[in-house]
Amino acid sequence: NFYLVKQWYQRRVRVLPVARHLVTLLPHFEKSSLIFEHVLSFTTVLCDALRVQLGQQFLQQLVGLCLSNFTKSKSSSSEVAKTTVEKFIELLTTVVREPSAVFKSFTPDIINIALNDIRLYVERVETLHSSFYLLLYSILDFNWNYFYPRNASDREACLNRESFLAILQLFGSSLMKADFNVIKQNAVALTDLNDKHELFTKQIFTAHLKGHFMTVLLDLLFSGAMPIIEEELEETLYQLANSHLEPSKGGFYVEALTKYLASILPPPILALLLNKIEVPSN
Repeated sequence: NFYLVKQWYQRRVRVLPVARHLVTLLPHFEKSSLIFEHVLSFTTVLCDALRVQLGQQFLQQLVGLCLSNFTKSKSSSSEVAKTTVEKFIELLTTVVREPSAVFKSFTPDIINIALNDIRLYVERVETLHSSFYLLLYSILDFNWNYFYPRNASDREACLNRESFLAILQLFGSSLMKADFNVIKQNAVALTDLNDKHELFTKQIFTAHLKGHFMTVLLDLLFSGAMPIIEEELEETLYQLANSHLEPSKGGFYVEALTKYLASILPPPILALLLNKIEVPSN
């Protein structure tokens, strides 16, 4: 219906000046954390709905103000401070998910903020773990070309490798936490990254992360401490193992499983068990 479309467009146009004006007012609300939290929440919703129309300058201003407020409140563990940081994380997640080239220019700064500022705050605030790891997942999934450009002559060459490794190391650390919701979320996220981008076969992953991830996942499954999420853990481990089956290259059965079993079983039982395992050949 053309009338409804026209009406919807006119409403969006009328909201744009309000959103831009709100950003100019945000610094005046910083003295009152509660008011700042509510205004930021509303502005974040507007940004999510109108991010393309609002443009790069608006987002730069909003992210800058949020970062300034975060710097002031990161030493606080109050509920208002936590909510403000959560809204900031949601804003950054919205920005990194946007495919426009204008928004891609924010990627390096957002990675830097996430790894060097937000991470330290989130480590002591468990309620923010889920949103923080969603941000990290979104950085990888929606900005894969930032690490592996499509037009690169060497498909295994990882650009910005330090950031790439740092993000994945945080995923590995999260699998050792006691929060099964975060473990489930990140196990699914890793599986998804492998489905979409063949994460587990990447040279940098094989060289630096494969062994750690396999050991952690085996620990979780053998411990039986998290039966509710065993299916997700098994799927992640299966995909990881399936990416490294070659015996000649120290694949899953030869390297990871043997080493892991050797750490928990007496030698006679280990030898008996390994004789029963048929190593697949390609």
